[in-house]
Amino acid sequence: MLEFRIVAVDAETKARAGELVTPHGVVETPVFMPVGTQATVKTLAPSDLEEIGARIVLSNAYHLYLRPGTELVREAGGIHRFMGWDRAVLTDSGGFQVYSLADLRNRVASEVRQDIALLAAAREQVRLQRESVGLVEENRQLAESEYEAGSASLVRLNEAQRDLTTTYGRLAQSLVSYHLARQRLLAATGRNLAPFAEETSQAAVEGATE
Repeated sequence: MLEFRIVAVDAETKARAGELVTPHGVVETPVFMPVGTQATVKTLAPSDLEEIGARIVLSNAYHLYLRPGTELVREAGGIHRFMGWDRAVLTDSGGFQVYSLADLRNRVASEVRQDIALLAAAREQVRLQRESVGLVEENRQLAESEYEAGSASLVRLNEAQRDLTTTYGRLAQSLVSYHLARQRLLAATGRNLAPFAEETSQAAVEGATE
C-alpha cells in the first residue's frame, strides 16, 4: 500500500518535506533517484546503490516493455527480483519516449506491415506451386498411361517426369521462403502473426510482389 505524508512545510517558500511509504520501505522526499532505465543503473550494482544510501530507483516502463520485455520480467518474479533490488522502485509511463521515438516507431510499424505482406505473398506462392504440382502430376500420369498403351514415346514420359521433378523443386523453394518470412515476422514482433498474415487481402499480396 502506498501513502504519502507531509512532515514539514516551509512557511515562506511553501517547500515541503515528506515521506513516501511503500511496501519496500519509506522514502524521504524530496529525493534524488538513481536512474535505471532498463532495470539497472549503469556501472553500479544494487549493493553499490545501498551503500550510497539510495532508497528508490527510477526505471522506464516503455524501455522495459521493449527490452527485456514484460514476459521476461514476469518470469523472473517481478521487477524487484529481476533487478536484485529490495528497496522501492518507481517506473514512469514512458509516454515521453513514445512520442520522442515516434519516427522510429513508425518506421518499425512500416517494416512489420511489409513483413506481413511478404508472408502473405509467400503463402500465396506455396498455394500456386501446390496447384502446379497437381496439374503436372496429372500430366505425368497421362504420359505414363499413353506410354504403356504405346501411343507415347519414352521421351514424352521422361519429359513429363522431369517437369514434375522441377515443379516439386519450386514447391520446396516456396516452402522455404514461407518459413523464412514467418521467422522474420516473428523476430520483428516477438509474436506469431502468421494467422493474421494468412488473412491478408489479395491486394496486399499483389502490392508486395510488384
